[in-house]
Amino acid sequence: MNYTSTVLSVLFAVWFASIIEHWSKKWITSVVQMFLVPVVTMLITLPIAFIVIGPVMTWVGDAIGAVMSGIYHFSPIVAGLFLGGLWQVLVIFGVHRGIVDVTTADLAALGYDPILGMTCMVCYAQIGVVLAIIK
Repeated sequence: MNYTSTVLSVLFAVWFASIIEHWSKKWITSVVQMFLVPVVTMLITLPIAFIVIGPVMTWVGDAIGAVMSGIYHFSPIVAGLFLGGLWQVLVIFGVHRGIVDVTTADLAALGYDPILGMTCMVCYAQIGVVLAIIK
């Protein structure tokens, strides 16, 4: 899995860039700040984001997928409650990709995946809530 579809890596990279920007504004003279602050910020942030932040956030997504798979093997009911409660939050931050990778591997190896059904139920429940509000 690559980290191009996760939001967490972008959020942490922007947070890191803001720290670098504040630091560089203190040290760069005001005459050239308009030009040098963005350049210094990007020169420091981009390598750190690609080398450190992206892979770490990918690992976080993979770890969440492994934890979810372990919870499912322990108790499918608990996994359904846990996944149902957190799925939309995971999607918002793009961390759901770790779980989607596990489901894709299960579909390829076994031909079925029960975790995928649990995630679909969350979406159907959300559709039901929207339709109830519209009525």
